[in-house]
Parts: sequence; C-alpha cells; structure tokens
Amino acid sequence: MPEKPRRTPAQALWDAVRKTPEKAPTPGSMVRDLFGETRRGTPNTRAAAAQLGVSARTVQRWIKQGMPKKSEAADGLAQQHRTWLGSVAGRRARLSTRRESRLRNKGTQMVFYGTVRISSDQRKRGTTVTVGPERMGLILDASLAGDDTTALSQLEGAFGDAFGGSVQLPEIDQLDTFG
Repeated sequence: MPEKPRRTPAQALWDAVRKTPEKAPTPGSMVRDLFGETRRGTPNTRAAAAQLGVSARTVQRWIKQGMPKKSEAADGLAQQHRTWLGSVAGRRARLSTRRESRLRNKGTQMVFYGTVRISSDQRKRGTTVTVGPERMGLILDASLAGDDTTALSQLEGAFGDAFGGSVQLPEIDQLDTFG
C-alpha cells in the first residue's frame, strides 16, 4: 500500500484552523469555485468552457458524469482548482465566517503531537496549548493572507508562551483544535 503523503506544518495548521474535513472536490464544485454561478445558481459552464477550450456541453457532462481520466482540459481544470485552493481567495472561501469569528473572539485550545525543540531538547511530544484570541487573530490573518511562514511563527510563539521560552515545531504529526 502506498504511503500517504506527509502534510507540511502549514497544511496541518490550516486544517486545524478550518476544522472541517476537506472533501475531494467534485467537477461542479471546481467550476463553481473558479468560474462562479449563473443567475439560476448553477455552475457557470459557459465561462469554464471558454477558459478550458471545450464546449459548454462537455463541462456539463463532466459535472453530471464525472471527469474523464485522460483529458488535457479536465487536468487543466483540476490543476487550476488546486492552485485556487492555496490562494487567498480559496482560503477565504473555505473558512466559514462563523468559525473565523469564534476563533478571533474566544481563541482556542490546540492539541499538538509532533516533534518539538525546546532549547537543546528535541523529541516527540503531545500537549494541549491554549491560544488566546489576539494570537489566534494573528495566526488567522497570516493564514488567510497566504503567509504560512508568519502563521507558523505565531503558532510557535503561542507554544513558547505556554512553555515559557522559545519553541520550534519542525514536524507536526497531528494538530487539532477544540471549539
């Protein structure tokens, strides 16, 4: 069985902030995310078709029957969607306003398991750390702006506050939030 690809610390942080499990995107959701909706609320297949160089009927077929395995246009749509997911607009769309408001106003508790370096001691640890609303706001601002380096440094700062010193998180195996 092939090994699952390891998530980067930035991906683990973003998943913990979102808290909602990421589902595999459907062709309809990809078209809706990238090209918007028509007045009737359906995915804008006409705009998608014009961008991808196929007919609107082909895009409609993808939405109804699924994407073909070997198609340059379908691969292009999937690639554009992966790029969009990591963009500022994609991150903003995937974080609910209710969740964001809750994190900014009340903070959260983060459950961490992974490698932690405190001073010269580096080992696997599991711990729960309370992240206050001010620090959580800074983490959210950086994550939503696509600045993963700053978001991770703010997370390390929150752990440093809890441990009373400087902390580095070179490897995150699991990161979850309460609330």
